[in-house]
Amino acid sequence: MEIIIVILFFSISSAVCIQLFTKAHLLSESSVNLDQATMHAQSVAELFWGCSGDIEAMSIYDNLDSIIISNDENIDVHRMLILFDKDWNIIDTPTNDDARETACYMIIADIEKKKALAVYADTEYASNISEDKLAYDCTINVTDIRKVHEIPADTKAITGSIIYTLKTDYYLGGL
Repeated sequence: MEIIIVILFFSISSAVCIQLFTKAHLLSESSVNLDQATMHAQSVAELFWGCSGDIEAMSIYDNLDSIIISNDENIDVHRMLILFDKDWNIIDTPTNDDARETACYMIIADIEKKKALAVYADTEYASNISEDKLAYDCTINVTDIRKVHEIPADTKAITGSIIYTLKTDYYLGGL
């Protein structure tokens, strides 16, 4: 009888330990993903700033293979798509169907040219900006797409869990 109680106690202890190790693994993976997402989003934001918000210049950057999707209705709205594998390495040919199937993470950078007054309306600088000034508004979303079976052509239809979002802008002045 005592041995049965010891085995029962050992079983319960083992189950608790396995749950703790599983939770620790999931937390560690989540932490690594957040760290990588933050780093890559920051890199895209710095590239955005370095290229003065010009998405064409961003797309030909040496180490960055990406897809640029332009909105035909409004020439001032552009979308840049960067795909990553399970180890957060940039996928070299994102237009290749096989590459899209192996993608686990994705960055979508939406860049829109807007009136500077609208972009900076909630800042102290709004009173110094005239109506004719422009700015690029950029939203960078890093998404986990491991559970997405296929990346559709319309990237707005992609549903995945957003790991990190970063917003930035670039003041153009009057053009």
